[in-house]
Parts: sequence; structure tokens; C-alpha cells
Amino acid sequence: HNPSNLLHFSAQMILAYGSTKDYENPKSGLLDNFWNISGGHFFLMEPGINLELNLSSRIILVTGVSYRYVTGLNENDENIQITHVTNQDLSGLNFNIGLKIAKKQKVK
Repeated sequence: HNPSNLLHFSAQMILAYGSTKDYENPKSGLLDNFWNISGGHFFLMEPGINLELNLSSRIILVTGVSYRYVTGLNENDENIQITHVTNQDLSGLNFNIGLKIAKKQKVK
């Protein structure tokens, strides 16, 4: 891993706590979603590896692969019975592509 090389690798790790949300009852209007939602909570871990290409001193093209692992959703929870989402639904292989744009460095 040498960021000054034209092509180099980087790694990532995302740790997060999230929740699912769904409407408890059918929506009756545009603004009725504030008190009409509920859902279950889960923990997310997503390690990944990226290949980075320096396009300039400030712009880097990034492409990578990661695996998202989700745990903690209880399928017997009444809120999950509404959403019908499982840990397996939210887990899986992910591919990404993006740009990193750095600030201009100050001259010392």
C-alpha cells in the first residue's frame, strides 16, 4: 500500500447500527409517515478491499469489493413481521466505484 504509486490498494471497514422502517398502516396522505413507521434494529459489519488509481494529485478513482454482514434482526419481532426483511436479505457481496477528491494542500 503506497498512495503515491499510480495504482495501489486500500482497505475499509464499516461498523454500524441500523434499523428497518416500514409503514404500520397504508399511507393516507403525503405527510402521514412520521408516526406511521416502525422497524427492527440490526448491527452491520462490512470489510472490503479497494483498488485505487491516481488520476491527478487531487483525484483518485476507487473501485472495490466488500461483504456486508448483518445480524440482530429478530424475525419474530412484530415490526419485522411487517417488513418481512431478514439478516440474509441485508447481507451480501457488494461492488463499488467512486472518486476521492482531496483538498488542495497548503504550501509550507
